[in-house]
Amino acid sequence: MISISPFLNVTDAVACFNEINNWMIQEAKNLNEVLTCLHEKHKEYADKIQNYIQYHSVDQAQIKRLAGLSNMHFCYPLFQWCEKAKIYMYYHLME
Repeated sequence: MISISPFLNVTDAVACFNEINNWMIQEAKNLNEVLTCLHEKHKEYADKIQNYIQYHSVDQAQIKRLAGLSNMHFCYPLFQWCEKAKIYMYYHLME
């Protein structure tokens, strides 16, 4: 690291400025890469959550439709299967 003293000559000051400038350029590139990665992850998770919401509402509508066709004894195994499927989807979407 360059120490700055009040007795720098012009050449040393320019060299110090160039080193700081290069460091700042590299940091800006690194931050840009990180932000790009975060943006892609956000989009990926948002899509997965949206798919889960969509399929969950379709599942709930189908459960309600099937529940109207028969008594609860018939629908209970389907309800158990849907609960297991929701748990399975939740854990696999969060990977």
